[in-house]
Amino acid sequence: RFRPLLEEAYGLLGYEAEAMDNALIRGLDRIIDAPVVEGRIEVRKVEAVYKYEDPNLEQLPKLHKQLLRMGPTNTRRVQAQAEALRQALLAR
Repeated sequence: RFRPLLEEAYGLLGYEAEAMDNALIRGLDRIIDAPVVEGRIEVRKVEAVYKYEDPNLEQLPKLHKQLLRMGPTNTRRVQAQAEALRQALLAR
């Protein structure tokens, strides 16, 4: 029902409307591939923001860092929904 509107909006951004599915799958893949860290993650305050003490975590893409902030339980929930949506899109 919303697909034509989504494709139109995607096209208005300057992209080919037909490429929307591939972009969506890539985005879902980035969510699914985000690391899940158990336990406490150390951060330090740098001016008005917090940075991860672990340089490997600090260099992660912004999306992955946002998922880390959600905690492992919520990250897994989001990843499960992303995986379900990905599978549904590929099954069409």
